[in-house]
Amino acid sequence: MKKLKTAIVAVLGIGIWLEAGGSSADEKQVVSFPDDHRGWQHVRSTVIHDQDNPLFGFLSVYADSKALKANKANKTYPSGSKIVGIFHDVVDKGGIMTQGKRLKYVVMVKDSQFKNTGGWGFEAFDASGKQTLTKDAKAECFVCHTSVADKDFVFSTFVE
Repeated sequence: MKKLKTAIVAVLGIGIWLEAGGSSADEKQVVSFPDDHRGWQHVRSTVIHDQDNPLFGFLSVYADSKALKANKANKTYPSGSKIVGIFHDVVDKGGIMTQGKRLKYVVMVKDSQFKNTGGWGFEAFDASGKQTLTKDAKAECFVCHTSVADKDFVFSTFVE
C-alpha cells in the first residue's frame, strides 16, 4: 500500500510539474543560429515594404542542401533541414528598392521534437545572430505557416 501511495504522489507530482511548464512540448523551442548559413543556396528574395507588417524588410531566404532538395522537388522536408531568412531594411532610392542594414534573422529547423509546430522549430535572432527574439514560436511563427501546410509549412519556393 505504501508503494501505491508513493506511486500516486509521484504521478501527481509529475502532473503538477507538467502543468507548471515542465513539459518539453510547451517549453520554448531551442533552435540554434546556423553560422554556416551564408554558404547555403539562395532560394529567393522578397520585399515587404509595408512598415506596419511585422515581416517588413528585404528578405533573402537560404536553404541547406537537405531543405533545398525537398524545396525544389516540392516534397516533404527531411529531418535536419534548415532554412534561414535574413531581413534587411528596405531602401528606396528613386523607385529602386535595395537592401539596407540587417534587421534580423529567422530560422526554421525540421525535427520531430517540434511536435506542436508541424515538425519545425522556429526562432528569430537579432541582427547580430546572437540574441533570440521569439517568445512563443507557435503564436508568433507557426500560426502563419499553417496557411502553407500543404507545402510542409514553408512559404518560399526556389526561383531559378
